[in-house]
Amino acid sequence: MMVEILIPLGIYLITKYMTGMKPHKPTPGRITSPYGYRNNPYPGKSGKQFHGGIDIADQSKKSQPVYATYPGVVKVAANSGSTSGLRVWVHKDNTNIYILYAHLSKVNVRVGQKVNAGDLLGYTGNSGAEWSGIHLHYAERVGGMSVNFPDRNPVEIAELYK
Repeated sequence: MMVEILIPLGIYLITKYMTGMKPHKPTPGRITSPYGYRNNPYPGKSGKQFHGGIDIADQSKKSQPVYATYPGVVKVAANSGSTSGLRVWVHKDNTNIYILYAHLSKVNVRVGQKVNAGDLLGYTGNSGAEWSGIHLHYAERVGGMSVNFPDRNPVEIAELYK
């Protein structure tokens, strides 16, 4: 059983300084929802909501492959039973960073598997928040499996889509 820990840590923009690695692009497409506050996308809800990651979608609106951005070990490959749906958590090598790939339609990895940057993890989908269309929710967390606190802005990944 996975325990998801909620740890408020502030925003960290330190990936390249920690590892010196350039990330691999996680999926084809463009950023459809950036990191930060946005209008609440949930049906029937209003006001601002913090989006602790980036959403990436392909114009074809078809499922696309999802690749590991950095090398690491798969810690979770399962359905969350919540709005993130089918997801993969990867613990990035030699860091305290966990990477979330969410809303997948299919997972191609298993818990404990070692992955390299560019390895196929699964395919984009709309699991969990099915009203939002086929996309990848990509997020990075420092210090634990935080799922509800904005503790890391994936700036380096967003740069790949410019």
